[in-house]
This record gives sequence, structure tokens and C-alpha cells, in this order.
Amino acid sequence: IKLSKEAKKVRELSVVLAVDTSGSMTELTKNMSSRMEQAKLACGVFFNKLPPKVEAGLVLFNHEIYQTLDLTLNRSELTAQTNAATAAGGTAYMDACLKAIDMLGAVKDRDKAVIVMTDGFDHNSRVRDLNEVINKAKEAGVKVFPIGIGEPGKKEKVTSVLALDMSGSMNSPVSTATTS
Repeated sequence: IKLSKEAKKVRELSVVLAVDTSGSMTELTKNMSSRMEQAKLACGVFFNKLPPKVEAGLVLFNHEIYQTLDLTLNRSELTAQTNAATAAGGTAYMDACLKAIDMLGAVKDRDKAVIVMTDGFDHNSRVRDLNEVINKAKEAGVKVFPIGIGEPGKKEKVTSVLALDMSGSMNSPVSTATTS
């Protein structure tokens, strides 16, 4: 298979992780650790496994957005802030998604993504229309990937935001290799 010049071009990535720290994150999982402890472990793995040239940012939220870290290549501060988070309050993931999308607004010539990790139903966002979040993500060229936290088969309410990019640029590979 012969790839076009566009397909061969290495594309860089900027990503913002939005993490739910609401009170329900204190609930225990099957292995007797809290959802918050599991989320912190997952965030640590995520930040440590990102390729070195991937810019990453952070949004910590419960019923409000209370901590943001701008895009950086420094993973230690992102991990430290995530590990310092405590679970309390309600859930406002739509507001967190909008904030993360805004944080990626000035990024040019890179793929952009938001990963939102939540276990709850959004009762606290100022934004009440999911379509507003989806439209803003589409306009900004940001892909949104939800991670729902909960126990399988418990029929817990978890509402997710998902914006799919169906444009032709999705045919081009994203590089996970590092170059000097």
C-alpha cells in the first residue's frame, strides 16, 4: 500500500483530560478501592503513557470547575494535581467539556481531543443543552471521548457526551512515535 504525502505526515496531538471528582466518586469498586482512587491511577497511567510531544491539560470538576492546568509537556504537575483531588459535591461534566474545548481553542495544526471521565448524571452544569457542547466541539475541531465509570449491570445513570469527527482528516494517521 502506498500512502499519500498527507497520510505520511506526522500529526501532533493536544489533549485535555477532564476528571469528575464529585462525591459519588467515593463509592467503592469491586476491588474495594474508591472510584476516585481508581480514577487517579488511570490518570497517572494516561499521563505517563502519552508520547513526549503530546501537549496535555487538565480540568478537575465536581458541581463546578475548580482546577485547570493549561497545556503542557510536563506530566508531573498534571499527575500531582490529579492525585491531590478530593471527592465532594455534584457533577457538572458538560461545563467541564466546554472548558476543556475552550482550552484547546488556540491550538493550530494539531489534532485536538478531550477525554472526560465521569461516573454521574449531570445535574449541575450551567449548560443544559448537550447539543451546545457537541456543536462547540465540532466548530473547534475537537474530538470528545467519554469514559463512564460505574459497575457493569447495575443500571447506574451515566450520561456521556460524544462528538464524532466524520471529516476526511480522520483518514490520516496520528503519530504515536517520538522523533528527536
